[in-house]
Amino acid sequence: MVLKKGNGMSAYQREVMSAWAEFLKVVRYECVNVQQVWEQPLFLNPRITHEQCSLFNLPIWRRVPGFMRAQVIVDEVREIDEMMRLGTAESLLEKIKVGMPSG
Repeated sequence: MVLKKGNGMSAYQREVMSAWAEFLKVVRYECVNVQQVWEQPLFLNPRITHEQCSLFNLPIWRRVPGFMRAQVIVDEVREIDEMMRLGTAESLLEKIKVGMPSG
């Protein structure tokens, strides 16, 4: 996976995240109950996708420790002076819900 330049990450961060994405492709795990799904890495996880692409959002990745309501995500991200609209957080949460593995 190659992350785009200009997304707010340094070349080092892009390289680390790309390596993490490659690593996750070979990790085998089961998601047979809700608790196991919540414990999985969210971003760049090949099992949680939207339109066959792994999810990634830099401001949320930098600031939000886990699953939260959309308004809480917006408030957390804005604490570090990054603009985030409520609609952006709601859209990402919807993509996560749709992309979660079933079963």
